[in-house]
Amino acid sequence: MAKKPTYEELEQRVKGLEQDVLKLKRSEDRFRIIFNNAPQGIVLADHSGRFLKVNSAWEDMFGYNEEESQQLTIQDITSPEDIKISTDNLADLFSRDIGFYRFEKRFKRKDGSIFWGDLSISLIHDLENGLEIALGVVVDITYRKRYEDALRHSEERYKTIFE
Repeated sequence: MAKKPTYEELEQRVKGLEQDVLKLKRSEDRFRIIFNNAPQGIVLADHSGRFLKVNSAWEDMFGYNEEESQQLTIQDITSPEDIKISTDNLADLFSRDIGFYRFEKRFKRKDGSIFWGDLSISLIHDLENGLEIALGVVVDITYRKRYEDALRHSEERYKTIFE
């Protein structure tokens, strides 16, 4: 028969559990600070592409507050030209055909304007709810795309003049 733990042993176990909880809280606090203060737009989404949580940089980038964002899906903020590749990639991610993906795509803001973003998405496990969720990070690259277009046009003009 198993020996019953002594009061001192139980007290040690409780202290150990308290230490574990404290470490977990500190880790959660660090994550929250990073998530909320990152200069990139960060979003958590479910398997259907519905947004669960967004950070303030994402709100600034897209023009939606958090409550409005939770009514949206990836399709709602994606330019029509890029919807198919976005939904296909998300499906591949959740079916585990790929571990992550990254590509440049056009996004729609609340005001209807389009901007270019460099999107990286990976699958993470939501331990609290036992679900898998997508973690997306968006960097606005609109200015870089404009410079690339200007350079391409300049090169084409130079080539035409030279020929």
